[in-house]
Amino acid sequence: ATTKSATNVELKWSKNPNATDYNVSYGPGSGNYLYGLSGTGNTDTVTISELDSNQRYCFVVSPVNDCAPGQISNEICIGEAKKVVLGVFTGGGEVLGLSSTASGDDATDSTPDTTLPDEKIIIDPADFTNPVKVLGVPTRITIPALDIDLPVAEAKVENDLWQTFAGFAAHGVGSANPGERSNVVIFAHNRAGLFGNLKYAQVGSEITVLSNNRKFRYQVSEIKEITPDQTSTIGPTQEETLTLYTCSGENDKKRLIVIARNIGA
Repeated sequence: ATTKSATNVELKWSKNPNATDYNVSYGPGSGNYLYGLSGTGNTDTVTISELDSNQRYCFVVSPVNDCAPGQISNEICIGEAKKVVLGVFTGGGEVLGLSSTASGDDATDSTPDTTLPDEKIIIDPADFTNPVKVLGVPTRITIPALDIDLPVAEAKVENDLWQTFAGFAAHGVGSANPGERSNVVIFAHNRAGLFGNLKYAQVGSEITVLSNNRKFRYQVSEIKEITPDQTSTIGPTQEETLTLYTCSGENDKKRLIVIARNIGA
């Protein structure tokens, strides 16, 4: 039997002054984040241990503050190519470096050569995905079955975190507008009068989003609870999708995601 060596990857980033926590997402390919760490705390470093040194891995980091999803950092990859591969996913922020150490019988031969020294190396942040705004921004969302009827405000990015509002739902700047073929992301606090009733959503429920005095109708197709590190949920999509996002679980440690498809205006 072949003994596989293990690689420990240390990620370092610049701390966000408004963040209370960070999520790390990673997986075997660009944008393919099958694994994650949430609840890393207010730190700027995390070590992921016992990775297969013969496998390619790609990593991103995002800050967290309450229910507001943070922008996703640059993606950084290590693996079979024996060098660091830098790519753009979405997001701002800075990933400041990556180093690896190996252990095991094959450590010398199979450890990926990251070409990065131990000191921090600044990687220029990627531009946050910003599709051309052909259509208007969402201004109101209604879900009659859940007694949700809320104005929607544009949530700008401040220190890599989308804003949240006390009396409004928020549309993430950089996500799509209604009518565009990508992901329209709307989020709010899990409170009465906001998205507190979202936990009662059912597949088939209808959602209406108002934009430029035009109504866009969506139907719920999927409901799931995820951990905050599962960032692909708020990323771009190939078809028009509405994603509603709020906190859930004990001490708001998880996220409730309601995904809906456009069914016409």
